[in-house]
Amino acid sequence: MPALVEDAWINEQAVKHAVAEIEDCAIAVDATYYLQQWLDHDEPLLEPLVPALGGLTSLQNRIEEDLNQWHAHRATPFFIFNGQTISGQDDISTDRGLRANIETNQAWDQYFSGDPERAVQSFGLNPGAFPIQDLYPLLQGVLRQRKLHFLVPPYNAAAQIAYFEMIDSDQCAGIMGSQELLLYPIKDSSGKLERERGCTASTHARDLVRATFAQEKGKPKALESSDAIISVSIWRFLHLRGYVDDSHQLTAWGSALAAALTAMEATTKKYPMVPHLYESVLLAFEMIRFDLLNTRNKHTELGGYPMNGSEEDQASLLLIIRCATLLRLRHREIGYTGPLSKNLLAFRSLVCEVRTADRDLIEAVIASMFMFAQANRHRDDSWELSHRLPFLFVPDVGLAIAVKTWLDDIAPSVSAQEREGKKESFHQDYVPFATHLWEDVEICYQLFDALYAGVKTLHGKTMSSSDRAEWGKAAKFLETRR
Repeated sequence: MPALVEDAWINEQAVKHAVAEIEDCAIAVDATYYLQQWLDHDEPLLEPLVPALGGLTSLQNRIEEDLNQWHAHRATPFFIFNGQTISGQDDISTDRGLRANIETNQAWDQYFSGDPERAVQSFGLNPGAFPIQDLYPLLQGVLRQRKLHFLVPPYNAAAQIAYFEMIDSDQCAGIMGSQELLLYPIKDSSGKLERERGCTASTHARDLVRATFAQEKGKPKALESSDAIISVSIWRFLHLRGYVDDSHQLTAWGSALAAALTAMEATTKKYPMVPHLYESVLLAFEMIRFDLLNTRNKHTELGGYPMNGSEEDQASLLLIIRCATLLRLRHREIGYTGPLSKNLLAFRSLVCEVRTADRDLIEAVIASMFMFAQANRHRDDSWELSHRLPFLFVPDVGLAIAVKTWLDDIAPSVSAQEREGKKESFHQDYVPFATHLWEDVEICYQLFDALYAGVKTLHGKTMSSSDRAEWGKAAKFLETRR
């Protein structure tokens, strides 16, 4: 992989060595730096449309191939991920992202003015518009499958890696990361830390800690099984968000959610290889409650808005494809080729904000359970617990674009036989590398049907009649074109 261009002089000091020198060694790798390298990579590995799609289609395969090379040379990567952000770090990340978004506006102008080749090049110059942290679950999942150890320190990965090097840790024989590592006192030590180590260790002695526990009669036993912990966490989330009341009864929103989940059950059984469908239903209701998943705020000034049919037809299609942004297009592990939509990308940013906020809330719920000893803290399945909680799945706009392009071109007068005849050419012309296009489109339809089944149970005080009517119009629009 190429080095990040941060300081030309420092990069010029790089010295090549034989790979055999790190044989049978573990190398501490900054995961953020590692993932950023893939986004900044030169051809043929560059995937330039990441900022336009809000996701990648081929990264996992490339990571797998790279880890195979580590294994072939008998070297072990020890990935270190960033933990909680420190003061000012979020501001810097936001500023960099905003600057990258300004640059991508030029690419969008080129795309909608009929110059797609230059637009693709411009998108490829601004990978910073895509947040690297969204790729953490993907990389961690690959590492877990390969039984490779990784670490998530409390705060900064670079500081943790520098500390390993500073104390000559047995956990790694070398380090790999950004130039930020040069800011730390590599190969230095703190005598004060050593003098205080004995005092610090005393606070971790189990006998001392045990004496600080409050003894309460009739205190319920802490939860042990991961299934119980996950179930209680989700239940408390539903309670906090108003789907369940204090009497543990479903509210109006809870009943609507239950109806939608029930309607989605057949689809989840039919497509067991497509994960996160129930999660998409829950996220959709969160978007509805935040007054986001509807036909308002059309932003027709953004390219990619439905073009054909009446204004009512366009609004109905907009609602359907906004539902599709909660899903993901299954795609070959190759760069995306197909149409784009700035309108859908803007809506996806709202989806990601709601998803992130809900993820923070449910993580706070489970953290509270551990802090108050309501669940057993001494366990080795923390990663599994984290990845079983909802709102970790990051969708992209690939499927929404495909559905929009297909339905926008199908008139209600077109017969079912004619639609079937057009499917093959549409697949080849618009999304040639989609692996299960029509299954994914059908899943989108089923998701909309499930959401509509839930929406129909809502009454005036919960959802206005005009909003329910818009869902009804969209259902009729879809029925005449599926």
